[in-house]
Amino acid sequence: MKNGNLIFLILSVSALIFGCSSSRVEKERPKFERVTLKESDSDVSTSVSFAQFFDESLSPLNVAVRNFVYGEKDSFVRECKSEGVRGAFSSSCRIFQDGEIFSVLVMNSGFSGGAHGFVTLESFNFDRRTQKFLNVCEASGLSVREISEISKEQLQKKLGDAFWKDGAGPEISNFSVFSVNGGIVTVYFQQYQVAAYAYGSPTVEFPIK
Repeated sequence: MKNGNLIFLILSVSALIFGCSSSRVEKERPKFERVTLKESDSDVSTSVSFAQFFDESLSPLNVAVRNFVYGEKDSFVRECKSEGVRGAFSSSCRIFQDGEIFSVLVMNSGFSGGAHGFVTLESFNFDRRTQKFLNVCEASGLSVREISEISKEQLQKKLGDAFWKDGAGPEISNFSVFSVNGGIVTVYFQQYQVAAYAYGSPTVEFPIK
């Protein structure tokens, strides 16, 4: 292999969908394979793992997740190479199912120098019945203003004076990362979005309307 790259492709089949609630999930849970890709050379190492469903009706979700993960990995490698720094990148995912809504939460982390590394989150929420990706308002039945008020109340209790309110203001982009599971919507905030780095990625939860 060129430049000492080590590439391992591992496919593992699983019937388990993490975070499912049996009261709202179909009896026959779609099976998926977990794709793992590891690459390394003298400067950059990457490790990604994501799910791909066998159900053809979930193909748009498969494509979106796969393209995002590979795109983020490739972008990190290019940046490290262009800046002449060493780095490490990893990506993993969690899967949730609520009836016909499938949520994939992608967690990326990396380090390429500086005081500390980074963690970023992305989610894909797909309605198998309508074949459409959902935003948080469509998935929850709540308005963005209602979601903002709920989030502010919970985050104020969790973070106190450390809470940055603008990060939970009534803009749908502030609530773009979320999952749906068992009639509950969980919103994930990025590092630095609603508080300083030390507070990580806070979450809020609320029931579907």
